[in-house]
Amino acid sequence: EEVKIYTNSPGDYTVKGNITATTKANMTVQEGQDYLILQAKRQAANLGANAVLVLNYTGKGPSETVDVYRNGRYIPVPAHPKTVHAQAIYVPRKN
Repeated sequence: EEVKIYTNSPGDYTVKGNITATTKANMTVQEGQDYLILQAKRQAANLGANAVLVLNYTGKGPSETVDVYRNGRYIPVPAHPKTVHAQAIYVPRKN
């Protein structure tokens, strides 16, 4: 079943548990975002939830980057990890 991501309350839902995910070193901004979403969805599914309600997203400013050599070139990556705090929730299906 697909796990949905919400940044605002979807209305009626039941909290299944709390979720925390943190990016790994040397991830680009896009890789970090994709990783956080994937980890949050996996954790929610493991708790029997069908959705994730994002509570907050923390980390130092996006303008703080370092250059990392990858695939023959230097690319900027965030200097500090980002963390998402969320709730695994179950949203009833509407008929």
